[in-house]
Amino acid sequence: MKKSTNFSAYALLAIGFYYALETFQIKLFDQQQSWQTLLILFGLAFLIGGHFDQDENAILPGILLGGLGVHFLCFGQFPDWPEHAPAITFIIGLGIILRSAKTKTGSIQGIILLLLAAFLHFFDSIINGLGWVEQGVQVVQKFWPVLLILGGFYLLFLKKK
Repeated sequence: MKKSTNFSAYALLAIGFYYALETFQIKLFDQQQSWQTLLILFGLAFLIGGHFDQDENAILPGILLGGLGVHFLCFGQFPDWPEHAPAITFIIGLGIILRSAKTKTGSIQGIILLLLAAFLHFFDSIINGLGWVEQGVQVVQKFWPVLLILGGFYLLFLKKK
């Protein structure tokens, strides 16, 4: 019961801070009164509450909410900022790796997601660098989601430990 009370306290502090900035017309940065800022504050509430409650299960939602808030706040503001698919994949992979640092499980899944995010982000550069295999790459580009789906089904149904 104490864990949910502390999270509720941190969430109320985050929402109060968000609306206090608006009410007292305090401007810290552009777009501070956006839904993205609320995501960041709720992510921080999860991370702070999880830290003080020693609840490693709060790491993933905290990183996910905070990371999504930062991504959507920065998307379009910086020319080299990644597109949605690689950024979201990176955020989830980072959250899994940070959670696995506490739980000692799941680091392989996080690393795979980080590698997939890097591949998605640099896909066009990789294609341009491999001009001699452009034909084969076009086939892979068209069907790589099917390979991911087949890999997921393999892990769910065929690979038994």
